[in-house]
Amino acid sequence: MISSKTSLLRQEMQASPAGVFAPHIFRGQGITSHPDASHGIRRAHGIASLFAAPMPHIYKGDIVVGSIRPLWAEITPEESQAAAEACTGFRIRGFHHNGDHYAPDYDTILTEGIPGMLSRIEASKKAHKEAPDRVDFLESCRIALIGLRDRLAAYAEAADALVGAEGYHSETLCQIKKNCTALCERAPVTFEEALQLVWMIHNCFVCEGRYAMALGRMDQFLYPFFAHDTEEGTLTEEEATELLENVFMKIYERRAYLGGDDVVNIAVGGVKPDGSDATNRLSFCILRAVGNINLPGPNLSARIAPTTPRGLPGRVPEGHRHGPGLPRPHERRGQYRRPVPLRVCHGGRPRLLHGGVHRELHHGYAAPVVGRPL
Repeated sequence: MISSKTSLLRQEMQASPAGVFAPHIFRGQGITSHPDASHGIRRAHGIASLFAAPMPHIYKGDIVVGSIRPLWAEITPEESQAAAEACTGFRIRGFHHNGDHYAPDYDTILTEGIPGMLSRIEASKKAHKEAPDRVDFLESCRIALIGLRDRLAAYAEAADALVGAEGYHSETLCQIKKNCTALCERAPVTFEEALQLVWMIHNCFVCEGRYAMALGRMDQFLYPFFAHDTEEGTLTEEEATELLENVFMKIYERRAYLGGDDVVNIAVGGVKPDGSDATNRLSFCILRAVGNINLPGPNLSARIAPTTPRGLPGRVPEGHRHGPGLPRPHERRGQYRRPVPLRVCHGGRPRLLHGGVHRELHHGYAAPVVGRPL
């Protein structure tokens, strides 16, 4: 059963946003703000504006923030047409441009944080100062990351402004402000901060128009934070499950406001790079959270290996019974063969190792959609 906050969040999403879905308005503002810049730099400013310009929306039931609701605006047909013309030549990157349907490298993101990635970009710009095209590309990456940082800062300010507002929990808002502010300044330290950064980045992908962006092996890249907090006594498994429920419920926004479910795959279980079992306590928290929200948005994949504890395969059907989309258990046969899906899905022939994928990377795959491992 979902928590009261997540239940409230679900109720709030029944009310449609005012205005029309208009991400091109915000994208166009960024593109036109730098008319003399290169195409890549103008695109980056459009993305940064898309992330940071809309007024943040915080639901009363939010614990982890980040919403597509601010992309609705009350605009005239003339304003919409002008923004669409400004975006001409800056196509949205999707499946046909290899722009979505993959699992981002959240391991690196959580290790470095936004400041660490910005520092690495600056170091790379210095290393490639004799290559203008590379510097231009790196600068565009920096601009987009600044947009993400500004989005987090805007949500921190919005949370602070809502303290004391009717229907909101002031303690929760203060924690949201603390998490978002910290992520602007350093890499995440707590489980709640790590989950907030992962969700905000995923939400930015959705705002940008990308589809089927997998959350991937959440029980692996979030586990160090989960283990630390639970061992320190600052987080319980029940609290972690509630945080996960809150995030997974937000996947429902696409269906509620745009129609049609987003395909957001989550993988649990499997093996570590050394081949040992990767199932952990967080794996079961994720299974409980997916089952509790009873929605088709998060797609659940379970990687079943010979070393997988018997408890995981037994819990997967229970989670599937509550309706997550495209449920996929995968069986791993042999030490270095690609897992064979127990359900019918695409790509049944071994090809990860045969395609030159390093064995350690082969252990870390996650299926982003319809059974394709990436």
